[in-house]
Amino acid sequence: MYIQNFEAYVKLGCSPEEQAFTQPVHISVRIIFSTEIAGENSDQLSDAVDYVTICEKINATATLKKYHLIEHLAYECLIAILPILKEFSGEVFVTVKKTRVPVAQLQGGVSWTCQTQF
Repeated sequence: MYIQNFEAYVKLGCSPEEQAFTQPVHISVRIIFSTEIAGENSDQLSDAVDYVTICEKINATATLKKYHLIEHLAYECLIAILPILKEFSGEVFVTVKKTRVPVAQLQGGVSWTCQTQF
């Protein structure tokens, strides 16, 4: 499963001025399952991982508080979605991309990826 570029508006930055206003970040989640997911055959949501629930959990986590670092935001989102995956096994990657960075000439933003097995 790959959730690509979920946009959340967060208070993120090293300085209080940068944290004063929300800014968009893009959060992507890649899940590699170790076993077949029953939903592939049954076509039932109850047999799959609900990406809507994952996005809601990410948004709730990202907007809960102020963050200084994208590294910490990515880790917090990773930890937040692990309970959703508890019935499965595999590996999950969470990438946070900050698109509005306070560096002149840095056009593509900055991203951080963290991962764990579940």
